[in-house]
Amino acid sequence: MRTTKPKRGEIIEIGALLEDFNSKFDLVAEQTSQIPEIKSGINGLAEDMEIVKTDLEFIKGALKKKVDMDEFSALERRVISLESRLR
Repeated sequence: MRTTKPKRGEIIEIGALLEDFNSKFDLVAEQTSQIPEIKSGINGLAEDMEIVKTDLEFIKGALKKKVDMDEFSALERRVISLESRLR
């Protein structure tokens, strides 16, 4: 079997394909290197979300107490009114 030398045009074409492949590989490597940064950002957001959830639960509890205090005030006024009528 006879081997032939690649022609100049074929070498240029292979070189162009190699450059294209290398640039795509560099892009993938760059994006892959950003994954830890993205992951730490997501972890930070998860921590912030936990804080928001805790604050929301606190606010819910405060609102329930507020409603109870309003009901207590209304009941207190009614009792005072009834006591004044009995005297």
